[in-house]
Amino acid sequence: MCQLFPVHSFQKEWEKSDGLKHHPKKVKQSPSNTTIMKKTKMKTVCSLFALLALFVTALVLTGCGGGDDPPRANSNTTSTNSASGDWAPDSLDGKTYNGHIGGTTTTWQIVFTGGTYSYAENGVHLDSGGYTYTKTSSTTSVLTLADGTTLQFTYTGPKNGNYLISKSAETGTFTSN
Repeated sequence: MCQLFPVHSFQKEWEKSDGLKHHPKKVKQSPSNTTIMKKTKMKTVCSLFALLALFVTALVLTGCGGGDDPPRANSNTTSTNSASGDWAPDSLDGKTYNGHIGGTTTTWQIVFTGGTYSYAENGVHLDSGGYTYTKTSSTTSVLTLADGTTLQFTYTGPKNGNYLISKSAETGTFTSN
């Protein structure tokens, strides 16, 4: 059998020149590396919580509306500019609002006629009296009933939207004619 290179010398040369004998070593984490990684993770978690807190604050501040503006007198004109998103009416006179209290089976209805309202829940008349109504923007308005209950309406369409009674934190949906 003829060999061009002796196996013995070739194997020794291979081992000397970083052949298969050298494998990558696993790097052990020193205590300082572990501490740095923990601090980095803690900074990341803190940053995420700070961003979350900032987001929630912005959401709460944006969601609060109304204000302490004095109510405007009722007007007999009604906004008809629904194509451009001007959905809050200028007046409630002649309108009927039907609502659903969120998370319940309770429905309500308020009928507005000549500066007064009539309120019923689940078909049972409960209250009536005077009211004040203020259109606060093209999609929001505030209604204050004779008993002091204040409803904040947010219109999501020309004849529907969501409402909030901040005194009781009641929320729900409504439709109108």
